[in-house]
Amino acid sequence: MQDEQLQEDKEKNCFNKNSRTSNALKTAISGVSYQILTLVLSFVFRTIFLLVLSKEYLGLNGLFTNILSVLSLFELGVGSSIVFRMYKPIANSDVTSVGQYMRFYKKMYTTIGVIVLVVGLALLPAIKFFIKDAQEIPSDINIYFVYFLFILQSASSYFLVYKTSIFSADQKQYYIIIAQLISSVVLFIFRIIILFVWKNYVGTLIAAIVMGILQNVVLSILAKKQYPDIFKVKENLSKEQIKDIKTDVISLMCHKVGGVVLGSTDSIILSSMIGLSVLGIYSNYSMIITAVSTLIGQLFGTYTSSIGASLINENKDGNYSLYKNLIFLNFTIVSCAIIMLFTLINPFIEVWLNKDMLLEIQVVITLAINLFLSQIRHINISYVNASGLFRKDRWRPLAEAVVNLICSLILVKYLGILGIFLGTIISNLSVVFWREPYLISKNLFSKKPTYFYIIFCLSVAFSTLMSVLLYYLFELLPINLGFLILRFIIAGVVPISIIILTTFWTKEGKYAINKFKNIFKKILRIKK
Repeated sequence: MQDEQLQEDKEKNCFNKNSRTSNALKTAISGVSYQILTLVLSFVFRTIFLLVLSKEYLGLNGLFTNILSVLSLFELGVGSSIVFRMYKPIANSDVTSVGQYMRFYKKMYTTIGVIVLVVGLALLPAIKFFIKDAQEIPSDINIYFVYFLFILQSASSYFLVYKTSIFSADQKQYYIIIAQLISSVVLFIFRIIILFVWKNYVGTLIAAIVMGILQNVVLSILAKKQYPDIFKVKENLSKEQIKDIKTDVISLMCHKVGGVVLGSTDSIILSSMIGLSVLGIYSNYSMIITAVSTLIGQLFGTYTSSIGASLINENKDGNYSLYKNLIFLNFTIVSCAIIMLFTLINPFIEVWLNKDMLLEIQVVITLAINLFLSQIRHINISYVNASGLFRKDRWRPLAEAVVNLICSLILVKYLGILGIFLGTIISNLSVVFWREPYLISKNLFSKKPTYFYIIFCLSVAFSTLMSVLLYYLFELLPINLGFLILRFIIAGVVPISIIILTTFWTKEGKYAINKFKNIFKKILRIKK
């Protein structure tokens, strides 16, 4: 009976038939395009925002955004667990099983949305405790109403977004990215109009809520149209399958807690112990760093579903070869990005805003190190998620979160903002750095993680040397728009040229060069 059902599913197969390489390239190109456009729009919007309003509004925005990130803990990793489990039935064209997972996904996300709304509203009376100086709150702002809008935006997304997960599982994430790109442009236009005409911060938040709902509605309709048979499935998962998902959720919950503490508590500590104005200044750096990390994440996050398919279809040697190639590519891109960030971020902010919005160079160094340590993990995280190894690594994120929180709270008292980011570096190096490559190499390839550590050391040495040399070279140049463009060209061309010239003869170097060639060819075809 089951074989007959599988055969029937294959005959009405609605799943992606393109190659892994083609899917990854489409998603990578659309993702990079989206992030570049979003970055440009963010800079323009923030510039106008600061002209019309003030940095305290930015601080408030950053604070509430990070509080909501903490509330996202209630998601518990349900989405990641279900997407991971859909890889195999999609590979087998098992429409019924995928439909069962989607039904369960809907039930869970509806429940989570209600919980986020209720718990978020329960925290409403305590909001002022997260702000050190209440006098920094803009006089025209009711922080309780603003916080309510943030809660509404977060909770509403859970009721529709579950349907879009099928695009991620089926290597069609570019559908989501294109929808995000269109909605970002429309939202940008409405927000600019609201700022210029009404100078109203609350209006920009309401526009974001409406656009977020519209985006999810459109994607939900598209998902039902692309995969009609999946959403017609009425059967539920078995008790055994639900039990397995619960086991995954417990493991992923630990990862979720760790990720939230690392990514969302810095702004809360800054606001409660230093102030909204400093948080407003940091938010400019955070926006740039987030844009860079999201851009890199978009590029390498596209490989998760491809890695999942590869782990099912390839042998250990083939998978290890792919792992080495992707690790080299990851380190290459991250090293170049860090060099550019460190040497350009302060001159850029000075040209963009003014000297009063700059952080000290010591803080910039810690931000660059943190970004490097977080971004070299992309491929390892993809392998952990695609293979289900998150079950064996469930306690590591909690240990990392505890170390980070304790170190940051202690060091902020003595070093200020610098201490917060040093705490993150300490937790990463002591808990994360060695753990993930060891886990992957041992369990997936039956090897030692020697290759990862060698590439890490080489990348650290190269990034440090190039950053120092270019930093002192750029100190000789004036700070204006023309010389900023010159700095950008030098910082972008020199590091990648050196890497290509010194590694083009290796297997990993050839793989990276071919990847870049394929991306450029794809871009040229799109333009034509």
